[in-house]
Amino acid sequence: MLQGGCLTRAQVAENKLYSAGADQVITEWDLNESRPTRTFEGHEGWITAIVIDSSQGLLISASDDQTVRVWDLRTSECLHVLRGHDEPLALELVDQTLAVACKGAVMVWNTRTWKLRQRLTNHTQVLRAMSAGLQLSKRRPLDPRVLEAREASKLSGLVVGAVRASKKHLMASVDDGCIWVWNLKSWEVERKLLAPTQRGVWVRPLLVISSYNAELKREEAKLVSGWADGAIRSYDLRTWRLEHTMAAHSGPILSLESVGEKLVSTGADMTVIEWNVTDWTIERVRRGHRGAVSSAAGAGERLVTSSIDGFIKVWEQ
Repeated sequence: MLQGGCLTRAQVAENKLYSAGADQVITEWDLNESRPTRTFEGHEGWITAIVIDSSQGLLISASDDQTVRVWDLRTSECLHVLRGHDEPLALELVDQTLAVACKGAVMVWNTRTWKLRQRLTNHTQVLRAMSAGLQLSKRRPLDPRVLEAREASKLSGLVVGAVRASKKHLMASVDDGCIWVWNLKSWEVERKLLAPTQRGVWVRPLLVISSYNAELKREEAKLVSGWADGAIRSYDLRTWRLEHTMAAHSGPILSLESVGEKLVSTGADMTVIEWNVTDWTIERVRRGHRGAVSSAAGAGERLVTSSIDGFIKVWEQ
């Protein structure tokens, strides 16, 4: 068990653990010896997200100081400071692009030049909105939520809590209770994924996974989402249908991570749940944190979780 400040995020790369939180410092840990080896200092606010770019040897972090910082993993030097983010909460790397989830926008940066490519704030095309996985059709009753989702809308005033990318799309969880799906070529919103929830139930963590379909005998790509009502919802990335809803936690889900062949979810209820994604059954529930569990990461045969209680726990699989 490792102790730090009030922790929000942890990432593992090459047997090194990187943790960050309210103390404004990123700490590197040696997992074998369970000790800190160095720190990355420069942020002036709560660090809300970190991600590793192994191809370039970079550590990227987002903070409440409204900056995203790019660090050299070899020297600990801060190479770039990206500004203009209002409450950045999540980061995603895809095809030489960094997407930053913020309040009111998704900021998209080129990771070669570190110049801003896009600032995604609204949509101009007619949405192919879907409700419970059903395409809006003249032959079906008009769902008010679908009609609302089809209206021109902006991210202004809304919080984007997470971003995830597939080969063709960027998915963003938005505090309007929808998952916005952007086309990576046109940078337009193609659709919004809805869920049968009460108004005001927000969605936060997103994860793209591969799940084996035993009936069709093939791997299928799924978008897994964690919601404030404690449910995990899975969408098929080919049809965009809502396929599964699993009652998981007794409070908001804060992170989703693939660890080996399992899906790991963590929540505000202080629990860590491991899932079999073939039949969506719970394999194990881990308890021990004394605060909301904010993130999880795989470390070889071990599972690492961090919590706002200030502790990092390393679990044997």
